[in-house]
Amino acid sequence: MKIQIRKQKMSDAEPLRKLINDKEVMKQLSDIPYPYTLKKAREDIKKSQKEWKSGKAYSFTILVDGEVAGNTILE
Repeated sequence: MKIQIRKQKMSDAEPLRKLINDKEVMKQLSDIPYPYTLKKAREDIKKSQKEWKSGKAYSFTILVDGEVAGNTILE
C-alpha cells in the first residue's frame, strides 16, 4: 500500500464528495452539510486554495495507491 499527501486540486472534488457523503463518515464531521454536493466540494477546494496562497491554512488530499482517500487541513 502506498500512501501519499499532496496539495488539494479541483479534480479532487468528485472523489471527495463521494467519500464525504458516506453516512458513517458524516457521523465524524460536525460542520459539513449533508448531502455534500459537488458544488459545495468545489467551493471548499476553491476556498482552501485561497487560504493556501494567503498562508492561513494548508489543505492536503490523501491518496492510497493513487486513489483519493480523504483530506486534511493544517491551520
